Amino acid sequence: MSLPRGTFRLPVARGWLLLLLALIGAATASVYDRRLKESPHAGFIPADAAVVVAARDLPTCWDAFLALPTGRTLEPGLRVFFQDFEREVRLRTGIRPTPARWSTWLGRAVLAAQYEGAWGVCVRPGLLLRAATAVGLGGDTGNYNGIYYAWRDGFLVASGDAAWVAAARNATPHSGDAPLAVDALALDWADGHAVLRLEPGLPVAIALTGAERLPASGRRPRLPAVGGETLRPMLSLSAKSYDLLAAIVRRLDRAASVSTPWIRGRQRLVTALHAWGAGFDPLGRRLRRGGALVLALTEVDSGKPVPTPAGLLVQERGDDGSTIHPLDGVVAKATTLPGHWAGLEGAQVPLLGPALVLCTAATPEHWYATSRERVMNALATLPMDHETQEADAALRIYWPGLTQPLARLLLRSDSWNPYADLNPQVREQKYLPIARALEALGEARLYLRERPDGWRIEGMLDARVLPAS
Repeated sequence: MSLPRGTFRLPVARGWLLLLLALIGAATASVYDRRLKESPHAGFIPADAAVVVAARDLPTCWDAFLALPTGRTLEPGLRVFFQDFEREVRLRTGIRPTPARWSTWLGRAVLAAQYEGAWGVCVRPGLLLRAATAVGLGGDTGNYNGIYYAWRDGFLVASGDAAWVAAARNATPHSGDAPLAVDALALDWADGHAVLRLEPGLPVAIALTGAERLPASGRRPRLPAVGGETLRPMLSLSAKSYDLLAAIVRRLDRAASVSTPWIRGRQRLVTALHAWGAGFDPLGRRLRRGGALVLALTEVDSGKPVPTPAGLLVQERGDDGSTIHPLDGVVAKATTLPGHWAGLEGAQVPLLGPALVLCTAATPEHWYATSRERVMNALATLPMDHETQEADAALRIYWPGLTQPLARLLLRSDSWNPYADLNPQVREQKYLPIARALEALGEARLYLRERPDGWRIEGMLDARVLPAS
């Protein structure tokens, strides 16, 4: 017996119809989800937030960072550093924080802020989290596994601190600066704004307001630079004048004043300078007579478990014809020895055995000073170089030179370690991988230019350079 014609066609047609409806529904949900995630403004955070971090597209930023040589170098150390945070997020929310999951659940834009010591975030979720909240949580405010949250105008604010959420929910929309690129991160604080582009070299632009107003000093001179095959400072700061250099140091000191290791090191330095009769004020008066200068920190005896840093100073001699070295006041109060370094003639003042020997010398164009004889020997053989960028000041950080001694300090448990208060296991497992990862980077080069409304700083955080031989 034959079956009626069309018996098999009806189920097949019905299947195609259901598939078509499913595709239409998925496409509609996707479009709706995308529209829900579009932000009419930056979002809501407490009005008096001390620090604000913003990203227009956080998942894209993370992917762009990992595509860079810098990102691939730092990723293992960062993963270890943030593993406790990742575990906490996963336990509280049930979601592992990855770029794809972040985009799916929380959207792409993010605004994070610190307010009265607590951190929180504002995001623009899509359809999935809104549905989950409506079904599983309910209400515009609540607490989910210790995370306080609130909805406002399609934005979700969340924090481990209830006061943060309340302040954000009652705030006006945050007004950021110009729209960010999709591969950029912005950082705002009381008197500054910075934008980091996740591109090769990690270019950064910083605007600082409230900078000290210094007397006009005419055209910009060529800034001196120190470095070569025999000497590469871990840190160097050059400026067109002593007044500007001192203003930068004061600003850095204020910014780092929350760091206990920084405070300890500063106290030791001030105590030592006053003990040797070279307080900051008298030394400043002498340095103010000269021209552009560079102050640098390098390391010698790098194989020792305790780093042995050494400082150096090179300054252009002023136009007043003075023949008095800025550090002659220190030399005159101490027992001196003659110094001879590859054609440079000067004086040596032993202060703390071979670990600290003040060496001073001069040429018709420059004053020289170092805290180790070995550094003066290297400095004397280098031709005097200048920064290629026209600027009022320049900061260079040679990451391998800075982080190698830091890594050695982290392994110590005595007073030499500025992080001795931390649990040794935390130092070794959390901070040491970051320090060792930074050793593979190049050099940060930042250039400062004075503006009527403050300072403008531009440069790169990872300009790759060849290692010193």
